[in-house]
Amino acid sequence: MALQPLGRNDDLKSTTRAFWLLLGCVAAFIAVMLIFEFVGVPNTTIALLFAMVAIVLCATIGVASRTLQIVEFFVAGRRIPAVFNGMAAAANWVSSAVLLGLTGSLVFMGFDALALVLGFTGGFVLIAVLFAPFLRKYGAFTVPDFLAARFGGAGVRLCGVVVLMASGAALMVAEFHAGGLIISRILGVQFQTGVIATLVIVVSCIVWGGIRGATWTQSAQFVVMGVAIILPVTYFGWKITGNPFAPAALGGLLDQIGVLESRFSVGSFQAVAPPGELKQIAGPHIGSFSGTSALEFAAITVCLMLGTASMPHVLSRYFTATSVGDARRAAGWSLLFVVVIFSFLPVAAALAKFGILSNVIGQPLSSLPGWVADWAEQGLVRIRDVDGNGRVGISEFFMAPDAVLLALPQIGGLPFVMTAIVAVGILAAAISTASGLVLAIANGFSHDLYYRLVQSSASTAKRLVLARLALIGVATGAAWLAINRPMDILPLIAWSLSLAAAGNFAPLVLAIWWKRCTKWGAMAGMISGFSLTLAYLYGIRFLDWEPVLGLGELSAGLIGVAVGFVAAIAVSIITPAPGREVYEFVDDIRVPSGQSFMERERAAERIREAGAAR
Repeated sequence: MALQPLGRNDDLKSTTRAFWLLLGCVAAFIAVMLIFEFVGVPNTTIALLFAMVAIVLCATIGVASRTLQIVEFFVAGRRIPAVFNGMAAAANWVSSAVLLGLTGSLVFMGFDALALVLGFTGGFVLIAVLFAPFLRKYGAFTVPDFLAARFGGAGVRLCGVVVLMASGAALMVAEFHAGGLIISRILGVQFQTGVIATLVIVVSCIVWGGIRGATWTQSAQFVVMGVAIILPVTYFGWKITGNPFAPAALGGLLDQIGVLESRFSVGSFQAVAPPGELKQIAGPHIGSFSGTSALEFAAITVCLMLGTASMPHVLSRYFTATSVGDARRAAGWSLLFVVVIFSFLPVAAALAKFGILSNVIGQPLSSLPGWVADWAEQGLVRIRDVDGNGRVGISEFFMAPDAVLLALPQIGGLPFVMTAIVAVGILAAAISTASGLVLAIANGFSHDLYYRLVQSSASTAKRLVLARLALIGVATGAAWLAINRPMDILPLIAWSLSLAAAGNFAPLVLAIWWKRCTKWGAMAGMISGFSLTLAYLYGIRFLDWEPVLGLGELSAGLIGVAVGFVAAIAVSIITPAPGREVYEFVDDIRVPSGQSFMERERAAERIREAGAAR
């Protein structure tokens, strides 16, 4: 039986009970797996059970959310309560790429990586203040839908779709790659097989119910992801510090790391060329800044904030809110849930570095922990005995940043169940974000391109069929690109956020906050900002360009945002002002109460159709 949509007056207690029931089931399952490990059940069996339960849970919720209604498929009937909308938005954004990339960056960059934490979380503040309530008041299905309504014309819609697809594709590839990596790690299959399995899971979660199915699977995935991060970090942290609340133990843990770093003179060695994407553990102190200047730190933080606030798949979550006020509250819940996860990641990074410095560096090659050889077989750890003394020097150990979080339970000597929990949690994050991105891009094809520009008279059945075919096509394309991934996870995140900020931030701000902005100005801002940023990113990555003003891949979007604002404002001033209806439109979406613009339009259309029938 399909899940029934929540009404605005439905009792939230039933949904809350379902949440606590799910959390209880997760706790009970983990307890059973710990018993299995204690009595000697093979690790491969435990890993398989974890993977299968997680996959079946996601697929079951996705199938149970099936719908034949357009408004349910594209915006979940606009009936999702704020707390669960916030939970789904957090799962949608705290992707496996962010979890893996951020934890590794904290280990190998020190405090410089805190710019990523500030940027990723600060973006939700901008969403709550600048965008979410007003986009919900309009009642659009997609971000290009809103831009086209505000500015008019097919050109703005096409620009919006290009930005949506380009920014979403980079992050989507990272998610499918991470999913393939994790499944291959859990089940011992080939990486390509893992990517294909990720494809099947993502499609099963969203093809039947669209964003409605994605909302409930993402809420469940957030529970799994939260447990997967909090439980192992708490366990490891308690072993080392004796403090059961891991974030509160971070200060003392950094002091212990500082002692070890002084013993090994971290940062004093001349780094040798690392093999591939592996990084040298003899980098900056984890509790210090390295070579990033204050200006570069601020640029990275601001760019990531603007990019997070401009990502179409994140913004589309708030189209499902029950009201304008609920959209703002959902953004607040999103920020809270993101902060909960991010408060444990610096602790995870500190614990990983403490474990490496304690049990690997300075140890004989013949007595290294088993996890070192395990990850070395996969090419994610490498040791070079440069001085030939048979011990691991601080400048001789290399590790892939993306592997740090996955290896954390093994680094800490935790039960294998904890390794399986982390892997499944990161897999849940990959599926959650990939689902949101696939939906956003597929909706751009089916709704913005086909329905709005090609055949506006298409029936509901035809639109749903096309939307589902688009979902399958987009997901399949992402899987193919993931198998042939052109770069590491963190650069893919940087490209995604920079392109989103350069293409979307200026037109969205001006659409809501400056009535004088014209469609020609919006198009000029989007095209100039997006194109310049894309060319700049390509030049830095593939043509060895020198960064301008220290703006690397993580802050490249600032160039596009600045150019976009200048171009949009300048062109708007020299082109004819919008008509009175645009001014009324902007005034209307700024009013938090009343029906949305689209709801009134549909009501008026039904009245006209009823009159024509009589």
